[in-house]
Amino acid sequence: MSAPGSPITGYAVTLEVIVPLTVAQRAADRLDAAWHLESWSPEAAAFVAIEQALKAAGLHHEVHLSTRELTAGDPGVAG
Repeated sequence: MSAPGSPITGYAVTLEVIVPLTVAQRAADRLDAAWHLESWSPEAAAFVAIEQALKAAGLHHEVHLSTRELTAGDPGVAG
């Protein structure tokens, strides 16, 4: 909650997006081709894909993005 009299300048929203491995691998392949190197991991590519999607939606001021691996047993993961 903000201090009394402090103007609200925005809202922080936590969002978790699950990028399927196949999508992340395709994104890594596209980044490899665009950057002319072969060092993009699917995890890094998933991060970039989400960052680009947020920016395309007009959310240019994200403060923190992070990635982590998921397995089939994790909550929210199909299969």
